[in-house]
Amino acid sequence: MLHLRGGFFGGLSSEADGTSFFLSPVGHDDPEAELRATVTAFYAPEAKAPFAPNAKAPFAPNATADEHAICKFPARLIFLSAKLGLDLGALPRVTCSKFEEFWKRAEPHSISLIFSSYYLNNPASAFGHTFLRLNKDRRVKGKPAELLDYGVDFSATVGDDNALIYAMKGLTGLYAGQFKLVPFFYKVREYNDYESRDLWDYELELTRSQMTLLVAHLWELGSTSFDYYYMTENCSYHILGALEVANPDLELIEHLGWPVLPADTLKVLRKNPGLTRGVRYRPSLRSTLDARLKTLDGSDLDLIDELVSHPKVGLSAALPTETRVRVLDAAIDLVEARHAKDLMVGGRDLPAHALKQQILEHRAALKLASAPLDTPVPDSRPDLGHDSVRLGIAAGLADLQGGRQLSASFRLALHELADPARGYPESAAIEFLPGRVRWAVDEARLSLEDLGFVRILSLTPMRRYNRQVSWRVSAGALTLHEHAGKQPIVASGEVGGGVTLATSGNFLTAFLLGDFAVQGPQLESGDWPARLGIGPSGGLRLRFHPDLVWMTGGQSLYFPLQPSTLSWRAISTLRWQFASGVALDLAGRLHPALTELELGVMVYL
Repeated sequence: MLHLRGGFFGGLSSEADGTSFFLSPVGHDDPEAELRATVTAFYAPEAKAPFAPNAKAPFAPNATADEHAICKFPARLIFLSAKLGLDLGALPRVTCSKFEEFWKRAEPHSISLIFSSYYLNNPASAFGHTFLRLNKDRRVKGKPAELLDYGVDFSATVGDDNALIYAMKGLTGLYAGQFKLVPFFYKVREYNDYESRDLWDYELELTRSQMTLLVAHLWELGSTSFDYYYMTENCSYHILGALEVANPDLELIEHLGWPVLPADTLKVLRKNPGLTRGVRYRPSLRSTLDARLKTLDGSDLDLIDELVSHPKVGLSAALPTETRVRVLDAAIDLVEARHAKDLMVGGRDLPAHALKQQILEHRAALKLASAPLDTPVPDSRPDLGHDSVRLGIAAGLADLQGGRQLSASFRLALHELADPARGYPESAAIEFLPGRVRWAVDEARLSLEDLGFVRILSLTPMRRYNRQVSWRVSAGALTLHEHAGKQPIVASGEVGGGVTLATSGNFLTAFLLGDFAVQGPQLESGDWPARLGIGPSGGLRLRFHPDLVWMTGGQSLYFPLQPSTLSWRAISTLRWQFASGVALDLAGRLHPALTELELGVMVYL
């Protein structure tokens, strides 16, 4: 309950960093002192508030109400009453109005762990996100009223910091992370609609008493903060810590490695048999729109264009009612997808609101229920994906003339498009700290071929109603093989944007980007300290099976005003996951002064 962990030099220390979480001045590092202070405070006749409540906490008690320890720490009271046999009749009678208000909002019929899929356009959500949902037993016309539930989210308070500042502060614990109680419909609007992220619902097997203890503890956590570390003490880590309070027999934190990624939370659930009742998929607005568009033909799509362009006119009454229903339903989803940000709660874009309202009025006039929409469940169920850390070893030939070589590769996280596809987006990849070293056997020479800091590739296939630009960004270092005998290692940064085409089901994906690159330091006599280049890059991906993927691609860069004006490279790999977490990899790499062909094994840990 105190979120204690063993220190590097021994002893115990709480991960909670807000002083309001402790009743003893030394409670942060002395659980016995905190225990004694807690029991004493429970029997205190009146609230003396030995600490100052955190005014910034989202649902913390304030300084003028609910100051007694019974109100501030109800989970501790429940736990200690059972363990120590406290005399509840001797406790002072106090009114905990703030906690009672919180309990009425949060009291769950069941609790789910929600995973919001990867969203590369926001650094804070590039690896996904997890939060709890407190499910009420409410029904509207016989169906669960899920939007009336509440979500409990742990996240960093980041303000308006840009991606670079966010990365620096997030990696070094300079943000304060807090638990927040948020209406679930707002999380749906934010993730499902605005960011077009699928939601996966893992309903947990918890008893009534365990859920009561968990909700009471979440109230306690609302009065404090935790130093937020993007790679360790993040949303996934502290959500698991709260679940361990509900059921101390669970082993959750112990199964986490480094880094701690949101999808790892779900894999930890699987390592505790019986903890999950079931898994449900909630498609994003974009996924729903794509499924609806597949039910329409070309004439229906033309009608959608006319309707969105002239919403006041509406559809001709001569059209069959079923046709108008299909077109209007799709048009509503299209407007929601195009103007998701403006239509969010609090949005002020009047044209977008007016457009949606006019189409809704046409739809309401038909007075006919929509047919059920079958949105297929994708292969991207996150708990079934490969682990994020990857180790590889390979052997092969250099220059295809008998030159032998060995290589080893490493990646800290998360996924590239040649990896097994199950559990991950079909057209997005993010890698953190990938690297590769090569040993030329005949020359007895070791070289660092590649060491990246981050690589992101976001491909959005062009559709009639989705014209988003595909993009990529990378930063790191690599060895250039542009001239025989010269193999300089340079720092490299690249950004690019372009278009992507894909077949239905993403069996075949092709992309073409225009790149801008910076490489340095000075490579050879006559070079500037760093060279700037532009040029095309592209690739082709064939997904024969979720466990069998072929990926090929290349890049050509033109460096004006440099002795070496042109650089290019290409790579092709066929990867087959033949056993859980183990894949065979056949790869070929082509440079102006080096050709490689390797066969290797990759292990996902």
